[in-house]
Parts: sequence; C-alpha cells; structure tokens
Amino acid sequence: MKTTNSTGAVLTTRRYDAFGNLELGATNGYSFTGREWDSETELYYYRARYYDPKIGRFISEDPLRWREGLNFYTYVRNNPVNLIDPWGWCACSSSSSSSCCEEIRRRKQRIHDFLDVLEGKPASPSAGVGEVSGATTCSGHQPDIDYDMIKRTTSPCLLKCGIQHEERHATQCRRFGAGYLGWKAGAAERAAYMQELGCLIREEREQQCCN
Repeated sequence: MKTTNSTGAVLTTRRYDAFGNLELGATNGYSFTGREWDSETELYYYRARYYDPKIGRFISEDPLRWREGLNFYTYVRNNPVNLIDPWGWCACSSSSSSSCCEEIRRRKQRIHDFLDVLEGKPASPSAGVGEVSGATTCSGHQPDIDYDMIKRTTSPCLLKCGIQHEERHATQCRRFGAGYLGWKAGAAERAAYMQELGCLIREEREQQCCN
C-alpha cells in the first residue's frame, strides 16, 4: 500500500499480510483498510473499537453483540480476503447488493417502529408503512395465505421474509383457530414481526451488507 500527496508523489509505502500485520513500513497514519495505525500500541483504530493484527481480533466486544455471531471479538469473521469491516462492528462485502441491503435496512427499521407502537411508544412516521394486510385468512383451524398478493405487493429483496411473517400467522391459525383473529394486534403481530425480523437479519448476513 502506498500513500501519495496531491501531486502523486509517494510519501509512504507499507506491506501487510491478510490480517493487517505490517511487513514493511511503520509510520503512523492511515494504513491497512484505510484505518489509522498506531505504532506505539501496534493497533488499528476502527472507530467503534481497536483491532490487534497480531492475534487477528478486536480487543473489545462488538457493540452489535449477538447480531454478528457468538464470538464478539472476531475480525471479518476470520475471512479478511473477502470481507471488510469499515467501522469495527459489522463484517460485510464491498461488492454486496446495495439496493437490497438498503431495502432490508429500511424494512428492519419499520418493524422496530411498529414493535415500539405495540409497546405503547409514540408512533414513528415510518411505522406501518408498506404493510401487507389480509394476506392470511383463517377458517376454523385452516389458514389460507394469499401468496399472489404477497408477491404483487412485496419487493423481491423482502419476499422471503414477508412470507415467513404470514406463515407465522398461519401457524397461529392452525394452533388456535379463527379465535386468534380476535386477539389484540400486539398479541398476533408481535410474533409475526419478530419472525420476519430474524429472517431479515439472516438475509443481511448472507448478503454481507455493510451498515
């Protein structure tokens, strides 16, 4: 890696292994993956926390905790050749589908907003926007999901998780019968939204979205 000035003249030259161990050069400043190298501590500053290339791990817990996996200290899921972590809290691919990732992010926010409403908190402007209503009906203990409606009204990026939302309602119907339709919205919808949210988080990881 070379650092240049405004005229293109090379100011510093550095070489690293895959985990950022410095093999050539030792000056401070922006270095491996564009983050600051501190020669006194021999750590990189990734904004949310510091990274130690000698052990290939961050030295403090991931602020996102369980969302990024069981190990709160790993760097890019131990895959530095294919993944990056611009802020020190979420491994992702620089080539991930930005449009789908943005849709997933917006949908997750809507679900969080809607769950807040169910808890009696003030409604956010985004709460309930774009909801599919009436996609699942229940007669006795027999659910009927209108998959055609879901496909017509749901983005392809969100379709899988939207179906899981409705399938949760179908499970409620099979278990409790049509009576579940009389529940307060919080009781019926909370489980469905949590199912969808879990699906979106998994999709976000699979698509290696950067946040």
